[in-house]
Amino acid sequence: MGFYISASQYEAWKHMRLVIDTVPGRGGMFSLDNGRARRFLTRSELCGI
Repeated sequence: MGFYISASQYEAWKHMRLVIDTVPGRGGMFSLDNGRARRFLTRSELCGI
């Protein structure tokens, strides 16, 4: 599944591999409000150029 980011965010992150996952726990502003105590977690790693 894809997601969209702004052009300025793309410039800052274009050499990174981003993975957006869900994990157990309560989130802040970036969470799943579905009563299941799940939150989003963003992981990144530098891609080889």
